[in-house]
Amino acid sequence: MGQRGSRCLERPIDDAAAKQAMFERGLQLGLEEKAMQELDEMTTKVARNKDRWLKLPIAAKLKLLVEILEIFRGMDHEAWAKDAITAAGWDPVKPEPLLASEMVMNTRIIGSDLETLVDVLATVRDTGKAPEVPIRKEKDRAIAQVFPRTMPEKFGREKDWKVEVWMTGDKAPQGMAFGSKALSSGKCCLLLGAGNQGLLTICDILYLLFVEGMVCIVKHNPVRAYNHKWTEELFAPLIREGFMASCCGGVPESQLLLYDPRIDHVHMTGGKATHDAIVWGGDQRSERKLKKPITSELGAVTPYIIGPGEWKDEELQHHAAYFTTVLMQNNSCNCNAPQVLLLPSSGFPREKFLAMVKAMVAKRPHNAPYYPGTAARHKAWLEGLEGNAKTDLISSEVKLPPGKFGAPLPWAFSEVDFGEVPIVTRTEAFGPMLAISTVPEGEFWPQAVSFCNDKLLGSLSCVAVMHPANVSEDAVRDLKYGSVGVNSWGGQSFGFNAGTWGAFPGETLENVESGIGYVRNYLLFEEVEKTVVYAPFITPMHIGTAPAPPSLAESKMLCDIFCNNSYTQRHNQGNGYCEGNFRPIDSEGVHSNPVVEGELPKELVGCYIRGGVNPRYDLGGKVHMFDGDCMIHAFVIEGGVCKSYANTYLRTPRFLANEEAGKECYVGTVGDIALGGIEVAKKLGYVRLKQRAGLFPLLPQNRNANPATSTAFIGDELYACVEVNCPFRIYIDPATGVVTSGKHNDWDGKVPFFSAHSKQDPKTGEVYWFSAPPIQQPGGPPQSHCFYGVFDKAGCLKQSIQFKAGEGTAPAFLHDHFMTENFAICIDHSLRGDMTKVASTGYFVFDKSRTLRFGVLPRGATEASQMEWYDTGKPGFVWHCVAAFETSDTFTLWLPVFEEYGKDLPIHLPSESDSFLYKVVLNRKTKKVDTFQKFEKVGVTERCAINEAMVGSPDHRYAYLMLRGDEEMYNGFAK
Repeated sequence: MGQRGSRCLERPIDDAAAKQAMFERGLQLGLEEKAMQELDEMTTKVARNKDRWLKLPIAAKLKLLVEILEIFRGMDHEAWAKDAITAAGWDPVKPEPLLASEMVMNTRIIGSDLETLVDVLATVRDTGKAPEVPIRKEKDRAIAQVFPRTMPEKFGREKDWKVEVWMTGDKAPQGMAFGSKALSSGKCCLLLGAGNQGLLTICDILYLLFVEGMVCIVKHNPVRAYNHKWTEELFAPLIREGFMASCCGGVPESQLLLYDPRIDHVHMTGGKATHDAIVWGGDQRSERKLKKPITSELGAVTPYIIGPGEWKDEELQHHAAYFTTVLMQNNSCNCNAPQVLLLPSSGFPREKFLAMVKAMVAKRPHNAPYYPGTAARHKAWLEGLEGNAKTDLISSEVKLPPGKFGAPLPWAFSEVDFGEVPIVTRTEAFGPMLAISTVPEGEFWPQAVSFCNDKLLGSLSCVAVMHPANVSEDAVRDLKYGSVGVNSWGGQSFGFNAGTWGAFPGETLENVESGIGYVRNYLLFEEVEKTVVYAPFITPMHIGTAPAPPSLAESKMLCDIFCNNSYTQRHNQGNGYCEGNFRPIDSEGVHSNPVVEGELPKELVGCYIRGGVNPRYDLGGKVHMFDGDCMIHAFVIEGGVCKSYANTYLRTPRFLANEEAGKECYVGTVGDIALGGIEVAKKLGYVRLKQRAGLFPLLPQNRNANPATSTAFIGDELYACVEVNCPFRIYIDPATGVVTSGKHNDWDGKVPFFSAHSKQDPKTGEVYWFSAPPIQQPGGPPQSHCFYGVFDKAGCLKQSIQFKAGEGTAPAFLHDHFMTENFAICIDHSLRGDMTKVASTGYFVFDKSRTLRFGVLPRGATEASQMEWYDTGKPGFVWHCVAAFETSDTFTLWLPVFEEYGKDLPIHLPSESDSFLYKVVLNRKTKKVDTFQKFEKVGVTERCAINEAMVGSPDHRYAYLMLRGDEEMYNGFAK
């Protein structure tokens, strides 16, 4: 909380004496004996575990945190939100947008806090420090960019926002000790929860325990008493271990706990008056009543500054809607609620803007004065400004039946002079009141900044709406607030948990306004001055600016995303990869003498091997042909009889991890990645997070897929292969066909990825392969290098090089290639992978600007510079090759080409785009493509082969191609 090193003034009182003193004090406060006993037992249990918590290894804390995160996923967030809006005086069902927005706010912020903490703890466990972020130096400050940081953030809905933490001082900017390293002994903290927002208490619990390293007793504000049951449900693992407790009550319970000698530290969210009453006992400042450390997050007279510029009508409408929404949120009973609206005297259509805002306020339902003291503060505001301000009282056109808190109060819009007005500038309104002031002619931003810094109570947060025509970096630098939102309201700024939250440094107990210390410093910065949030001037992520308010159905979907409960399996309805011949089987077996329909040639002797995917468990996403566990089907054939058939799962590291867990751990399918959308990006990030937390093995990138595309001999050893992993060794029983799994082989790191369709020279036994890099890892850098290699007849790696297939990212696949007598030829094409598109349109992109090209490389090449490229100048994609041959002047290639291809990667489905056989002639002298001829009369065709004894030879005469049928994907062959 930014206040390290303070020591509690512990009183040397034995247990019996302390209990008696507390008992007597409780009686004086009017508490019943049973209530005191429960508080005593709770406090004793938590305080006794403070040293155990301090010494608990980070790995153990991480395990508890992940358990909490899993509980959060399964909670009834709609019921929780109903409790919250009911406490605020609303009907729990109507108006629906309030319930919807409450659900989204809770799940987004709390879920994000939990995930950030898991990430931070895992990083501290592994490296001893917090995740690193870019930090730049500017004069006497260090500025860290903390958002966007993770993959879901970089590609999510707010990817164009930016959050910075500004620091001063000489210490390392990211060197704050973490939890147990910061404290010399265990501490027990009393958390006095916020009354205006229930989620604040949840966030504070997480921060106090997992960052500050203190065990915690939570005493809920009576207004938010409903939060007790949700707190106990969410934090059950901590309560079970005695590291935390939750209780309700009023002022007597708070006072008993505040001065309990077992409480070492106090943290509160509330108002200045409450803080002073706790610390001093009243207005006097001569002697502290609370003689133990206290940190706090209090309120402020929050300024909302709108700067001059060339404002268009649509911009004015957008910001009027945004301002109205943040102003009315929670009846302005927020520590960051706008209280003073500062407008320019020129360069801004002031009256038009205010008319828009007032009209919007009138058309929206108004909140009842549920928060204690609202009516009294409203009355004091009107009386204090009577005769000194022009006040408009705005009632709602939406008439709701009065509830237990009475009828809503009219919104008071008071136009005041630009100067100090005590009821406005030095008193937090915390209710439906707004002061509007005009900055005099002259330099707008310097005057506005000086007024806010010098005249207004508090320093918690401020908003500076800066038109692109008049942006002031000086204003951002000079505003002395703990949170500065450039085009961002403080409530939205709070949601970015990589930033900090608290008053601008320098407040003291003797003259506190917005509090002492800060929370949400999850990245462990020191000497924090403030957090700056930059939002685009116009963005759909400004709350309240959408054409229509969120529906309950839309909000439930968002909640599922924020809670990592995305159900992309719904896209498997009618998915061709889940039915018919693609329908998976999940059982293994050995079958002697299976029935054969038709006849097998008696000359056919050996073992026919076929690999494919068969998900062992529910994949938890949209299924693609490339998704699932590898199963090898082996048929032992001799004398016209199939003697045995066996189907066996390969025991890859991924398969074994899933078996141990009894479920698919690595949720995040190729189908999902191709589908795209924010829920997919969030899911991928969550899988990565669970791996880092140690819930299941973090597999190397070249060992985390299933080698189900093909089988190939490399030397005398049989491998299961896929282009995004290194080969996986397998052994087959020649009598039964049962497969025994070996392990991955990357030839000491020299073969990180292999090929779906390697080529073996029938004369030399050498094996040739090309591969593209795998799908970019969430949060990882784009990968642009492809690979080429050769194994000799004995299976030893003969050569290996890396090369680039043009600028930017590599092709999404190098699935197949050509081989001639002296050359290997790879195919660069239009189908690319772009991780930045995962959160929107999907990973795979058919980019027509990337044309079909052929890279010709001598088979014995040792340098990437030896590759020569031939460009067709036309877009296209290729899965499989037929054959190629060379002459002294040309290379002639035969291959099926897709002129376009779907982003959902519909390989082998009837919905796959049409592909046609092409003849391509490359001129070796001119380095150009002489022939690019399409054979439409053959029909739609793909999945091709030649006699493998003729690979690389100019003497091959025939090719075999599958033909597209009317209903099935393929229903015939062409020779």
